[in-house]
Amino acid sequence: MPRRDEVPYAEDVLFRERLLEAQRTAERSRLVRALRARRRAEVAARRAERLAARAELAVAAVTTGADGAVTA
Repeated sequence: MPRRDEVPYAEDVLFRERLLEAQRTAERSRLVRALRARRRAEVAARRAERLAARAELAVAAVTTGADGAVTA
């Protein structure tokens, strides 16, 4: 493997272009992963809100009888 100062100019330019493209690809991958994680968190938060609302309704249904009298 030749030393860095012995590499022809065209090969050096090609190496730098490939390095930059690899860095851009890595950055895009990180952004996509972050976006997916944020979307998953948003979906989980909405699901938790729906479950909490259902739990409140279930508790209200259990503590209130058919005639509206509180049974607990």
